[in-house]
Amino acid sequence: MFLLSSLFLELNYLFNFITKKITMKNILFNQRNILFLLFVWMIFFSEWQAGAQISSSYEKGYVITKEGKKIQVAILDEDWPHTPKKIFYKYHDSIREAKPGHIKAIGIPGKWKYISATVDMDTVPDITERLARDRNPKWVRKTVFLKVLVDGKADLFMYSEPHLIRFFYRIDRQSIQPLVYRRYYIYDEQENGYGSIGVNKDFQQTLYNELKCPGFNKERFTELKYKAEDLKRIFIEYNRCTKQHYKRYHTYTSPDIFHLFGFFRGDVFHLQIINKLDNPINETYTYQGGGGVGMSFEYVLPFRHNSWGLYSDPGIRWAKMHFTYEKKNVISGDVEEYKWDYSNLSLDLPLSVRFYFLRRENWNMFAETGYVMNLRLGSELKQYVDGELKNTLNPQSKAFWQWGLGITIGRLNGILRYYTNSNMIKNYALYKAPYRAYALMLAYKIWEYKRWR
Repeated sequence: MFLLSSLFLELNYLFNFITKKITMKNILFNQRNILFLLFVWMIFFSEWQAGAQISSSYEKGYVITKEGKKIQVAILDEDWPHTPKKIFYKYHDSIREAKPGHIKAIGIPGKWKYISATVDMDTVPDITERLARDRNPKWVRKTVFLKVLVDGKADLFMYSEPHLIRFFYRIDRQSIQPLVYRRYYIYDEQENGYGSIGVNKDFQQTLYNELKCPGFNKERFTELKYKAEDLKRIFIEYNRCTKQHYKRYHTYTSPDIFHLFGFFRGDVFHLQIINKLDNPINETYTYQGGGGVGMSFEYVLPFRHNSWGLYSDPGIRWAKMHFTYEKKNVISGDVEEYKWDYSNLSLDLPLSVRFYFLRRENWNMFAETGYVMNLRLGSELKQYVDGELKNTLNPQSKAFWQWGLGITIGRLNGILRYYTNSNMIKNYALYKAPYRAYALMLAYKIWEYKRWR
């Protein structure tokens, strides 16, 4: 993949060289080249992580065969966002598949456990547009993996797939039964149609009948929600009440992680000012710098070993620059000095997606992309001719894309970003000002919170 990516990149540069002379400025600020480069490298890093995961994420675990024999194996923990259809493991140096119905159970001690079970399941997804018109479930007999959430006298299990979560229970190792929760359409006689939505919460009555404890009353169950944490809590309380040994497992193998950073950034940007009535030879541009400060907020998602995150770093951006050039007046024949002064104070409001393609104990590397709303707080673009003010342009708020690569070492983050082309004075018919930039951001982690579910 690396060689293929490099080949594509070289062909892209070759094409640019043939069609026009390539310069250092073309390489650094040609938007197609930058987007192409980042796209190729994000694919490469994604595949690299996938390949590395196969060789590095096998962990010591066990498989219980259909005959009840427990064997020690190495399990590929892929940190699935939903219930897996199969799980890979190594036994005697050979890679094997564990599928529902072929084994009794599989697990990694201290992390997770799945059992194989044949159960009645309501498979109608919980999507408003696809709800049924019947209060009662339509059972489908399925053999699946069930994730163990509580293991004791009273067991709690979970099955999930996109837009579908189902919980099951078992008392004293008897048969596994579903906990019924179902949204459905109700017929409205006045409107002569199925306009409103009802909710079947039979799981509350089922648990009230099954989980008998002196501390439980009817109200305790009528307030119960069809959510993993609520159900785990009542099952744990019941097992404690009966003074039976139990184990509880996290709903998700990875935690929710929240980060708060403070950051400083330095910008190097390319600004081009074009008067549409002038000859193209009079287009002007400059490379200058700016900076900014702000706060960063990150939510690292609880699956795929915390490889994906949502990120926002609102901050103040500032810049001051000027450049001059000479142009001959076509009427008088005199050579006039033109000067542009640009000052900017603005607020960035971005929303980004971050992918950690390389994770180590003390450092990580990531790629990111995001969409930025830039709100102008005080920006002006002034034109002087021979020292006399001729034009004042007020850049408007704009939106653009950002791409970046970064590294985290301890509490420090370093990010190199590229901001795509944006015309900051498109509110003026006679002028346009293409603007694009690089930024180097340095951030310090102020706060971190991990929540296991």
